[in-house]
Amino acid sequence: MMRLALPLALPLVMGVAYAASPYLALYQMGQAMRHGDARALCADISWDQVRDGLKEDIADGIAGEPQTTTHAAVEASADDLPPFGASFVTNLAGNVVDRTVTPGHLIETMSTLRAAGTSAARPDIEAAHFTSPTSFTVALRPPGEDVVRLRMDLKPTPGGLRWEVTRAWIPQSMLEKSETHAS
Repeated sequence: MMRLALPLALPLVMGVAYAASPYLALYQMGQAMRHGDARALCADISWDQVRDGLKEDIADGIAGEPQTTTHAAVEASADDLPPFGASFVTNLAGNVVDRTVTPGHLIETMSTLRAAGTSAARPDIEAAHFTSPTSFTVALRPPGEDVVRLRMDLKPTPGGLRWEVTRAWIPQSMLEKSETHAS
């Protein structure tokens, strides 16, 4: 009986460990933020991918949906340079993202919030699910804030596999606070 139980239990234990692994990774990232461990955050988050995604979101928000215009409206605005203006603002916003979306800034922001007594509680997990065998998405609600969504991907490393944040969707209100704090 014992010889039969071991081969059946092993896949079950491995499945449970796999299903729990992104939650463990999130916990470890939270610990790194609470303890000011920038080195751990560098390993847990693909900062370049996260920054690129945020820049893309900002550019999409600035560009918006194209409006339908009449021929007269096009002639009236022939002097305007909307693509240049949108490009300029996108580049400016991209510079803010480059400056503020860093391990050091994240830790500094957490310290500032902790000192103000606003981040004593952990964020609530509103939703979490696998989107593929190697991708996991989580929606977090920090106390008093809008929902932040993260995508984590399972990445190979020399020591095995680990979950890494590769995309973040941050609400506009948090981006504005971060921009104000970075200035």
